[in-house]
Amino acid sequence: MMVVGVVLTVVLAVAAAANWDLEVPLAGGVGDRTERPATPAQLTTYELGVGDLVVDLRQLQVPPGTTAVAARVGAGELVVQVPDGASVEAVARAGVGQVQVFGEQESGLGSRIDLIGDAAGRGTLRLDLRVGIGQVRVER
Repeated sequence: MMVVGVVLTVVLAVAAAANWDLEVPLAGGVGDRTERPATPAQLTTYELGVGDLVVDLRQLQVPPGTTAVAARVGAGELVVQVPDGASVEAVARAGVGQVQVFGEQESGLGSRIDLIGDAAGRGTLRLDLRVGIGQVRVER
């Protein structure tokens, strides 16, 4: 528990010092987690304090229009897997670390990638992804 407290303290100190609006979770838990929603009704805001979070959307039935998905990790890795055929809009940020969205990559302090409509699909996934310290990846 002490290690977790130290890591979260560092995340908050770095974010506060740089004045980033990361909204990283403190009570999201610790460990590795995989979420696999199949319908829009099963979507929620996914949060993890420390660890690796995989949000597997490949089986999600994306309806026409826009479907919002938000995920936050305080320290660790966030991977979002999106279905083929869905258009994706994404804002992916890392306070300290790396962001990869479909092969495009940024790293360092305050890394951010904005992607607007990468494909013509029936429905659009709007991703809001944030990591305090670590890595964000979006892949098909």
